[in-house]
Amino acid sequence: VGFSPDDKAIVFDDQEKGYFMRNIENGDRKELTNYTEPGLLDSPDGKKRLLIFSIVNSAHDSEIFISNLDGTEEHELGKYKLGIFQPLWHKNGMRLLIAEQIGFQASFNARILELDADRTKVIKESEVIVKGPVYEIAW
Repeated sequence: VGFSPDDKAIVFDDQEKGYFMRNIENGDRKELTNYTEPGLLDSPDGKKRLLIFSIVNSAHDSEIFISNLDGTEEHELGKYKLGIFQPLWHKNGMRLLIAEQIGFQASFNARILELDADRTKVIKESEVIVKGPVYEIAW
């Protein structure tokens, strides 16, 4: 559960039906996804939303998607082995900091993803900037 960037709505998950946004003033409810498992993270400017999905397979992969705040224009940004931990938006809204799990223990590689001007695809992925146990990442 969280507030929308404009503070006019709350975002929540209905664990059986997906993620929704409810307008605080009039109570209108809008479906954002029909998936029940993604993590959601809004951009600093409140125009884009990250969706992080765990893929149910033997490798426990994760996929990152980006969409408009209302769920339209969804684009895949990438797939990562063994999962993504604690993605963060840079304050400029054009870069993401992610920690990709390595192995099945608490070890992660932190990377920066640079997005194109439309924020629909990754144009540059950094080399690993932190390697090993990562318990918290921040800009």
